[in-house]
Amino acid sequence: MNKSFYIAFTAWMVFTLALMLIGVYFTTAIFTGTVVAALIYVFFNNYFFANKKTAS
Repeated sequence: MNKSFYIAFTAWMVFTLALMLIGVYFTTAIFTGTVVAALIYVFFNNYFFANKKTAS
């Protein structure tokens, strides 16, 4: 596992729990959290940490 996965997993938990606490349906909260976590994973894996590897 890499840092991008851990960041995305944490974001998935936070977004899913936050959406459920404000009253969004369970399946909608899970789906939205998954989409947001996937986007965060792609960002960190392909752009953020990739740029740090090439910069050093």
